[in-house]
Amino acid sequence: MGAKAYNVYYKEAGDKKFTHSVRRLPHNFNDFTINSLKKGVNYSYVISALNENGKEFWFSSPKSLAVK
Repeated sequence: MGAKAYNVYYKEAGDKKFTHSVRRLPHNFNDFTINSLKKGVNYSYVISALNENGKEFWFSSPKSLAVK
């Protein structure tokens, strides 16, 4: 509750740091596409919530995604 936008950070599985991001997705988004993902590669991602001032106040736990 209270999120005004979201950031998504992602990386290839095995990388130490999240090196890519999609920033400021609207709070009411249902889906989005990242065209730069490579087929056959596993990724990890986290989502953060931003408040009305644009500050991150919550992070999800890391999730995995396999691109087929």
